[in-house]
Amino acid sequence: MHVKLVQMTVAHEMAANKEKILRALRTAQKDQLVAYPEGSLSGYFPAEHDYLKKIDPNDIENAVQEIKSEVDRLKCHCLLGTAMFFEGSWFNAVVIMSHGVENRVYYKIKVGTPENRCFVAGDDNQTPVFEINGIKVGVNICRETVFPEIWSHLKKLGADVVFHINNAIKPKDNVWRHILITRAIEHDYFVCSVNNCCSPQELTSCIVAPSGKILAEAEPQKETTIPYSIDLTDEDLRIDF
Repeated sequence: MHVKLVQMTVAHEMAANKEKILRALRTAQKDQLVAYPEGSLSGYFPAEHDYLKKIDPNDIENAVQEIKSEVDRLKCHCLLGTAMFFEGSWFNAVVIMSHGVENRVYYKIKVGTPENRCFVAGDDNQTPVFEINGIKVGVNICRETVFPEIWSHLKKLGADVVFHINNAIKPKDNVWRHILITRAIEHDYFVCSVNNCCSPQELTSCIVAPSGKILAEAEPQKETTIPYSIDLTDEDLRIDF
């Protein structure tokens, strides 16, 4: 499975975010899965009282359609973090795009403070595992990394690779790196975490093997991409319990 994590600075201006997203996407190889941070399209500023008031849902929809057109043209796949307006409410979402397939959406379940002032929590009965080229891909968002039951649920649904779509830039968030390693080991799957790189970020984007080995990792506070080819059959990257 060919993946590319796009560690980017998530800005307030959606137009600037969209251009970064498209620029990275246009270098994608056929069937590569390109993943972006939480809120990478809409921006992610839930602590600001007027955060969602500045966003037009139609602008989000149009931008998503434009990005999906590029996914179809390039014949690749994309995991895109964004705020989304659905059935009268705002959700913190990941849009799962694949060429020739209708978009699928995962709505964050574990909405925290101050997000709960902005977003409605997703349905616990969602199925955040999607098949891409015969590989089962799990998705979770940011603070959901600290809820082991979510990761166990992804395992029960057969996830081979889990993408952690993140926006955690406080220095204390760096402890999550150890949690991501633990999740990979305890569930015997690959974990790909992609983060916003706005200062003072210390928790970087990375790819973790089921053995806990860090296969690739970005520099902190640097816009960059991490391309990597995940070999699901490599037994040296697994622990024989």
